Amino acid sequence: MKTPLFLLPILASLLLNSCAPKNAPAPATAEVKPTEESDPVFPGIVLSEAGLAAAKLEFAPAAKAESLPVAVWGRLSSDPAANWELRAPAAGILQALDGKAWPQHGSRCAAGDLLQVIPDPSPREQLDLETARLDLGSRRAGAGSEALSAAAEVDAAKAEIRSSEAALELARANQKRQQELAKIPGEVAAKTLGESAEQLGQVEARLSSARAKLAQAQAQVLGKELVAKALKDFSAADKAGQAILLKAPAAGEIRDAPLGPGSRVEAGQLVLRAADPGRLILEAEVMDPACDLSALKPGQELTLQGDGLETLKGSFAGLSSRELPHPAVLVSLRSDKLRPGALLRVLLPGPAAEGLSRVPASAVVFWNQQAWVYVKGEDRKFERHPLENCRPAGDSMLTSSAFDKDAEIVTKGAQSLLSEELRAMIPKEED
Repeated sequence: MKTPLFLLPILASLLLNSCAPKNAPAPATAEVKPTEESDPVFPGIVLSEAGLAAAKLEFAPAAKAESLPVAVWGRLSSDPAANWELRAPAAGILQALDGKAWPQHGSRCAAGDLLQVIPDPSPREQLDLETARLDLGSRRAGAGSEALSAAAEVDAAKAEIRSSEAALELARANQKRQQELAKIPGEVAAKTLGESAEQLGQVEARLSSARAKLAQAQAQVLGKELVAKALKDFSAADKAGQAILLKAPAAGEIRDAPLGPGSRVEAGQLVLRAADPGRLILEAEVMDPACDLSALKPGQELTLQGDGLETLKGSFAGLSSRELPHPAVLVSLRSDKLRPGALLRVLLPGPAAEGLSRVPASAVVFWNQQAWVYVKGEDRKFERHPLENCRPAGDSMLTSSAFDKDAEIVTKGAQSLLSEELRAMIPKEED
C-alpha cells in the first residue's frame, strides 16, 4: 500500500525524532484521539497524567508588544572603566618578585603583587629625611632627661651620620656642577669654585666627626670589639631601603609593558598598562529616526546579536560623548569570547507596535512551513496555535496572532508535544 502524501512530513519528523540521543528526555505519551474530534481551528494533543509528568513542560505568558525593535550595528571596544595602570610611587630600580614571571605584553595577570621598586631617593630628599629624623631623635632624647643616655647617643650619632652622608652627596653634586661650569669662560669665578670645595671639606669633616661619636657611643654600649663591625655594616645596610610592592588592582591582560627588570624608574613613571578583556563597550550610531532613544533607561537590559553568535545581553550605559553625525548609544557587556573590533547589532526600542504580541522564541516550533506555539488548555490539553506574520526580535518572536491575557504558552517541551501529536495522527496498521 502506498503512503499518502499528507503523511510524508509526519513520517519525516518521526524519523528525525528517532535519531535523538539515547539519554534524551522521554517523549510525552499522548492519549489516542481521532483527528476528526480535534478542534478544527486549534488542533492539539491531550496528554496522559504520566505523559504530562514525563514531559516536564515549562510555561510563560504571551505579552502585548509595546514597541518594534530597531536593529542598530555597532563596534566593540575595551571598556575604559576596565583599564588600569601601574606607575612607580618613587624613583628606584624595578625588580621581579621571587617566583613571579615578569609581566609581558599579552599575558594575563591576577590581582596581587606583580613586582617591586627599590627606592633610591635623591640627595636633597635624603638630606631632608635624615634631618627630620635627627630632629625627632633629639627631641625624644631631651624629653627624658637633660643628658643623653648611652643608647640615645648611639641613635643620635647614627642620625648624624645619615644627615652628614646626605649632605655629602649634595655637596659632591654641587662641586661637580661648579667644576663643569668652571670650564665655560665667564660662568664661574675661581672664588665660587673654591667656596664649593671648602663646603665639601666641611661636610666631610662633619661626617668623620659623626662617625667618631658613633664609635665612642657604641663602645660604651656594645663593647670595643663590636665597634669596627658596626661601622663597616652601617652605611650599606641603612641605605638599602625597603622594597615598595606594586600591586595590580584587578585581574587583566597586559597591554603595554615598556620596562624590564633592572630598569630605573622615576616617580610617577608608567610601569605597565592593563585591562580586563572581558569587559566591553558597544558603540552604535543610531541613524534610524524610528528609534526612540528617550525610552532607554540607565542600566536597561538590551539584546545583542551577531552573525554566527548566540544572543547576548548587555545594559544601556548612556550616549557617546564623541562628536558623530548621529547620536550613538553605549552598551556595556561582558564576554570572554569577543574581542575589541567585533561588529554586533543591538535591538533598541522603535515605534509603537499596534496589534502585535510577543512570545518567547523557545516556544516556537515549525511544521508544514508554519510557525506554531502550544497553549495550555483544560484537562491536560495543549492547543497548537499558528503564528501569523511572525518575525524574530532578539530572544522573542513578534506576531500578529492574538492571545488571551491569561494564555500560558509552552516554552520548554513544545517540540516533544509536536512529535507526539504527529505520532498520534499516523493511522494504525490493520492486523
